[in-house]
Amino acid sequence: EITGQMLHAVFNALYAQRVLLEGMLLKPNMVISGKDCAKQASV
Repeated sequence: EITGQMLHAVFNALYAQRVLLEGMLLKPNMVISGKDCAKQASV
């Protein structure tokens, strides 16, 4: 959910600066639980 919100904010800022989004390459990250998180994700 947080990653989606951040990507939305980044692309809004890029659009506001008139960046040509068609020519960009998106390299998404993989978000996993921190070591102290009670609910661990399986990877």
